Amino acid sequence: MLEPGFWLMFAVRVPALLVALTVHEWAHAYTAMRKGDLTAYDAGRVSLNPFVHLDPIGSIGLLLGFFGWGRPVPVDHRLLKNPTRDSMWISFAGPLSNLTLAVAFGVIFRIWHLVAPPTEPVVLGEVEYLRVNLWQLSTLPAVNKIVWFLYTFLIMAIIYNLTLAFFNLIPLAPLDGSWVLRGFIPYRNLRAYEQIQQYGPMILIALIFLDYRSGIGIISGIIWGLAGPACWLVSGESLNSLRSLLWALFQSFR
Repeated sequence: MLEPGFWLMFAVRVPALLVALTVHEWAHAYTAMRKGDLTAYDAGRVSLNPFVHLDPIGSIGLLLGFFGWGRPVPVDHRLLKNPTRDSMWISFAGPLSNLTLAVAFGVIFRIWHLVAPPTEPVVLGEVEYLRVNLWQLSTLPAVNKIVWFLYTFLIMAIIYNLTLAFFNLIPLAPLDGSWVLRGFIPYRNLRAYEQIQQYGPMILIALIFLDYRSGIGIISGIIWGLAGPACWLVSGESLNSLRSLLWALFQSFR
């Protein structure tokens, strides 16, 4: 049986993921449209409706509340004015949109702390202030409930958008980074590059498997190595501080 805290955090985590995934896929579709390819537009993908972007299997991960992914945006590279350059920008638009969202949520997070600073100048002070279990939360005034959800949503939105951005920038097919890097490859080397990228999905799956089974940490090292400094820049807090805060919130509902 799932613990009560699971459903409470589920209610915050899923919207944060939906926002990140929806804007990511919309950015791909919108940029393709601006570059002359109307394929995604005709498919209804230039939309901020999350349901048009969800992948059936990725949605299961999203519903479980851990992670998810959207359906690839269809792009006909033959319709682009400059296929190599435009494909690079279409691919980069997704991660760029997530970085933009992370900055926006980070600004709100900073303003929040200026207006209502924690009672203690350490993260633990904030954690203790926010640690309420599900039953205590049900007795709080409506305003306090909204504040709690918004604060937790902000933290999750910052982390998810940074994670999604840097994960997709890894230069392995089918991730966006493979197309971004392709834009910088000299024409004479493109064929060799594309032959290597044929093995991209297998390499990516193998690296993820090694991360989770053997703890080598290649993929996670890349993501957190980039997301750490970026998190401090956008929110003024270290990534470990935000992750510790979320962990404490999870623990408080056990």
